[in-house]
Order: sequence, then C-alpha cells, then structure tokens
Amino acid sequence: MRERLRRFHPHGVFWRHFLAWAVNNVPAPLDAATMWLWSFFFFPLWGSGRRGVTSNLGRILPRSSRVTNFFRAYRVFLNFAWTIADSARFHATGAGFDWELLGGENLDVLSDPERNAIVLTAHMGNYDIGSFIFGSRVARTLSTVRAPEHDPETHAFALEQQKRLGGRLKVHYNATPESLAFD
Repeated sequence: MRERLRRFHPHGVFWRHFLAWAVNNVPAPLDAATMWLWSFFFFPLWGSGRRGVTSNLGRILPRSSRVTNFFRAYRVFLNFAWTIADSARFHATGAGFDWELLGGENLDVLSDPERNAIVLTAHMGNYDIGSFIFGSRVARTLSTVRAPEHDPETHAFALEQQKRLGGRLKVHYNATPESLAFD
C-alpha cells in the first residue's frame, strides 16, 4: 500500500503525468489561476519542503519575521509551480521561449571542436530549458549535471522526457558525487 501511495507524494510520478496532460489540455489563459491553486494545494501538503524553504529564508534573512518568511516560502512554491509548468510545456510541445544572450561571442568559442570548457552558471531559473537553449546555441554536445529526482518512477519519467527532445544535451546525475567527475 505504501508503494502505491508513493506515486501521490509531491515528488511522485502521478503529478508529472498530470502536469504533462494539463499543459496540453488546460487553456493558457487559466495558467495563472492554476499556478496559485496548485501552490495552495502543495504548500500545506508537503510540510518538510515548506519547513525547509522557510528555514533557509530565515538564514538568508535573519532579521525577517517567521510570518514574513512563511509567506515568502509560499512565493517560492508559486515560482516553482511556474518553473515546472514551463518545463513540462517545453518537453511536451518543444515550444520556444524568448531569450536574449549577452556575450554570445564567448559562448560561440565553444563551437570550436579543438577547445574544451566548463561553463558555470548560476541557478537563476529553469535549468532544464536553459540547458537546451545553450545546447541549441553551441554546435557540439554539452553536458549538464543535476540532482536525480527523489522518486525512481519520476526519475524514469524525466529521462523519457529528455530522450524525446534529443539534441546535443547530455544530462548527468550526481547520485554518486565521488565518481561523477571520472565519468
């Protein structure tokens, strides 16, 4: 029974399948309302996530009140709802995004097969989409490193989504950080 219920945990695969369905079937004008609705649903449901975000905000903003950080934590959940919905829409439809690259000449150098580089980026948005944007700009295979999904079924679902998009992006998972550098 516990194994069946795992699918409905906030990290569970049920929600990813539901989201994949929703981005193809819910009209775009309802996006804002559904983001608020789902954030309101998951915020109380996922207590450990809510407490973790609130605790981190308390460390970042030590003079801020707990009540203020509680509402800021809700905003983090709301922003994540938009992020994961954008990612699902991108994976489902391949829909492009408007983006501007400053210093593109520096990135163009990476297209030279004689040169190698490590590109370090800040986690300032949706890394799933950002990685594919980089991959479309540079004429060679790029690797990105990220944490695996918490749930094995959700992880398998994410791998399938990445495979469908194809392209020059290779995703590595840091499940064993001591050996990832060698891989």
